[in-house]
Amino acid sequence: MSMLLTALSGALRADDPAALTPLLADPGLAALAPVAQAASAGALGCLERLLGAGFDVNARRVDELTALHLSTDLKVTRRLLAAGASVSAVAYGETPLHLAAANAGPPVIKALLAAGADPNALNRHETTPLGAACALQRVAAVEALLTQAPAPETTARILAELSQRGQQKKDLAVLKALLKVLPADHGPVPGFGFPLHLAANAGAVEALAELIAAGAVIDRPDPQGRTALWLAVNAATTGLNKRPRHHAVVQALLAAGADPAHPSGGQSPRALAAARGLTI
Repeated sequence: MSMLLTALSGALRADDPAALTPLLADPGLAALAPVAQAASAGALGCLERLLGAGFDVNARRVDELTALHLSTDLKVTRRLLAAGASVSAVAYGETPLHLAAANAGPPVIKALLAAGADPNALNRHETTPLGAACALQRVAAVEALLTQAPAPETTARILAELSQRGQQKKDLAVLKALLKVLPADHGPVPGFGFPLHLAANAGAVEALAELIAAGAVIDRPDPQGRTALWLAVNAATTGLNKRPRHHAVVQALLAAGADPAHPSGGQSPRALAAARGLTI
């Protein structure tokens, strides 16, 4: 078997159908899931030869991955789909679209979506393909996935997480892409409030600016009745260390029209600030 695998790997590496032909009659070849191996190698010529010889397009390697899970090449992906590759195949909780979100370019992602791949499928970590692309900061993949509107219940936490950590350029780019499709007040995430509240509490001034620009309601209260300004003031005046980012959030919210006298759980942001020696 090891000699067969070595010969198969060599043929696929060179994408040489002629070198592959003598292996087709070997009874052990099917067990190696050669179509999946060819897809992984991006060997379109060998893939054509294998499919023509009747090898299973949905056969799994020892790691349970199918050819469609492994393909990052558009031509290979299209050929697999034409041969009946399943867009719903699951390997360790991952669909082909999950892996494409992490590894492939927008054309492959769009081809899978066009073939009926579920953009809202959850893996074993309760993550959608969009969530995977966002976590990996793959902006182009995010934009491709957003060509089909995601289910609202799958995106609130994604937007919430980015709103809290949106300081790196790639995170901000992903957040901008999301805000072109999703409302800035999307949510709230249970127990945490809306994205603007999360950004304010985290001192994520750059993300906060993007949310404001996208139309977030400045004085909307969270489930506990607190506004984003109240949360920012509270965070800016808590602890012994200075928190310049939270102070910057306070100023950004005030500049955007946040009301310092807005009742927030019984105490306005201005009253809270005054009690802690801060003037707003």
